[in-house]
Amino acid sequence: MKRFLAGFSFAVFLVACQNTPRFTDDETPIVPGTVSPAPQTRGANITFNSDTYLTLTESAFDTWQSWGINLLRFTFDKDDFFNAFSNPPTAGDIWIPYAANLLQLEKILGWMKARGMKAMISLDHIWGDDHNSQAMWASGGNNSYLQHRIDLCGAMATWIYGNGFSATVQYLEPWNEPYPCNAEHYKDKFLPDAIAAIRASGFPGVTISIMPPHDWGLLWGFEGWDGISDSGVIDSNVIYSTHIYAPQTYTHQGVLSGYPYLSTGWPGYYKNYPSDPAATYSDMDAGRALTDVIVDFEVRAGKEVIVTEFGVARWAIGSGLWARDLISIMEESGIGWMYHSIAGWNGWNPSFKASDPESKMVFGRGSPTLDLLKYYWGQ
Repeated sequence: MKRFLAGFSFAVFLVACQNTPRFTDDETPIVPGTVSPAPQTRGANITFNSDTYLTLTESAFDTWQSWGINLLRFTFDKDDFFNAFSNPPTAGDIWIPYAANLLQLEKILGWMKARGMKAMISLDHIWGDDHNSQAMWASGGNNSYLQHRIDLCGAMATWIYGNGFSATVQYLEPWNEPYPCNAEHYKDKFLPDAIAAIRASGFPGVTISIMPPHDWGLLWGFEGWDGISDSGVIDSNVIYSTHIYAPQTYTHQGVLSGYPYLSTGWPGYYKNYPSDPAATYSDMDAGRALTDVIVDFEVRAGKEVIVTEFGVARWAIGSGLWARDLISIMEESGIGWMYHSIAGWNGWNPSFKASDPESKMVFGRGSPTLDLLKYYWGQ
């Protein structure tokens, strides 16, 4: 099976200094595909950093609620996103590296609580996170980085409950896109301890969202894995999550270094990575191989999988058709999904047209892709 999947939500900051070229906007309406009553989640992502919360107002949540979004996922990061070791936590205060973001999270969850909206909190770039495999997995995974992440899981669950947000935060995700992933340490060291820390917290009943043991949490980690019971942990109150960006040279064009802007649309012949030897034809039929992996795992594990991120650069030709096809595939299989993203760096934001410049604003002029998403959210 051709593996043409990758998830790089962190990539947005790599283009901070890159100007978006001017494209011609395609205003052709997109006819929706399959709609199924099965998915319980039709949501969206918010990249939670200063690009988001400095321009985010309470009225945005009225707009998103009117669209029908039933779950918003926040990636939670340290305040100083680029400097891995600044403002370290202390034995008495784990929140020092996160003080500003935590205040903003409290404000935003308050807005959501007032509206009865639901959230998923995903722990993303945390103190000590330098993506260094030797540091992360040294001594069999016993190191300060992993221990801090484990402690943060319990602290976040306690904070959610203690601040009155237990009815608002539906899911807590211990690790967004684990990387680099030593699968055995992730399964056998991190997950059992992180789950134990959450269950020992003041919010033991929160549902835990677990990404598979694979770099970036890609769904290929589901192959040959039956879930957390393989790690000696049996926990009934969990779901699983994964990300889909496929093929990546199409979805990430102009986003990552070495991923040029393309003059071809969807469907078409694409490589997953630029280094792949040859392009293959990518369309709905190829995409169904992805849901086959997910459904197979759901049957084995007896648990739900949500695609908590999928998205495409807004200037990709045919991006709305790509979104339509992938949503239709997930709907066919009854898989819940969350689009990436509706706030943060606007290269992913479907509120903006292809020709719009980069901006920190939350809402743009709209697009056919946004109209399509609003149709599905409204279901």
